[in-house]
Amino acid sequence: MLIPELALSILMPITNKKIKRFIPYVILMSRIDRFNILKDRDETYKKLMLKEPLNESELNFLNENII
Repeated sequence: MLIPELALSILMPITNKKIKRFIPYVILMSRIDRFNILKDRDETYKKLMLKEPLNESELNFLNENII
C-alpha cells in the first residue's frame, strides 16, 4: 500500500510542468490506463500522449479523478 501512496504524492497536484517530467508522466499514464479514467475524453488523452499543455478544466478533471 505504500507504493501507490508514494506515487500519488509525487503526482499530486497534477500540473503541466509535471506532465513534461518522466516519472510523474509514467505514473499518470499508468493510472489512466489502469482505471480507464479518460474513456470519454479522447481529446485530453491525445494531448497527454503528445505531452501538450492542458487547459485548466482538463487539469481539474484529472486532479479530481486520478485518486
